[in-house]
Amino acid sequence: MLKDIIKYLPIKFRHLLSGINGNIQEVRLRVHKSIGVTINGIERYPQLDGTLSDSSNYGTICTKEDVLNCFDNICNHSVHSYSKEISQGYITLEGGNRVGICGTYVYKGNELSTIKDISSINIRISNEIRGSASSIYRLIDFSQPKGALLIGKPLSGKTTILRDLCRLVSNRYKVSLIDERSEIASIYNGIPQSDVGLKVDIFNGYPKDVGIDCAIRTMSPNIIFCDEIGSKADFTSLKFGAICGVKFICTAHADSIEQVLKNPNFKDIFSTNIFDYIILLGSDFDIGKVLDFKSIAL
Repeated sequence: MLKDIIKYLPIKFRHLLSGINGNIQEVRLRVHKSIGVTINGIERYPQLDGTLSDSSNYGTICTKEDVLNCFDNICNHSVHSYSKEISQGYITLEGGNRVGICGTYVYKGNELSTIKDISSINIRISNEIRGSASSIYRLIDFSQPKGALLIGKPLSGKTTILRDLCRLVSNRYKVSLIDERSEIASIYNGIPQSDVGLKVDIFNGYPKDVGIDCAIRTMSPNIIFCDEIGSKADFTSLKFGAICGVKFICTAHADSIEQVLKNPNFKDIFSTNIFDYIILLGSDFDIGKVLDFKSIAL
């Protein structure tokens, strides 16, 4: 929620945003540009009178000092303590809110070491909505463990739906949740801040491939949940899970079911029976709505 991230913003922006009505999904600061907020997938620009403009020409400008002040607040005034996260391009805040960072990449050898000259910051606000996955839970026959791939554009509610589906499914089956970016269960001091269910073991901060391997070898899950699959390492781990008889419920970026079915990497995965369904979620004014549902069980 906005109240959870407002403290990280420069003081001059806090009052500017506090009067905005609507479910804010993102707050974006860019050097020498207007501060922007995303509502229903559309970026708009707050005005001093509390209204929102569709034109960035009439917004309140972020200076370089504003962006650096926000970045320092996000790092709790200890940038060095967040060096690993910064090198990956994002920081996860308390409550599962994720901050994307843009700037100049600095390499050490062949690896990304850090980011300097921060030019823009995007705070994505985590939103726990209990019941948001109820319609999907009813669509899938969970009389036995089933796998599903939730797809959609950015800001289509995939993570929110995944979190709630984990809550529902883990009240019935043993679940391992691979929470690579700490934004699903929102672990803080070892305690989940979000309700992800009863019979769930949370691998917080693990890379997906490492977490999947550990979960299969140590927790005997019926189903593994993870967010945003797409790398070669992810697919290798999913195949390993298939060999072990584990089902997966995951998310991925895609515009349509047809796009996913034509993707060679996903096509190979579908042949393993890891996933039984593909579910397309809407975006913009249809955020989280099921637009298409396809059974792919062989």
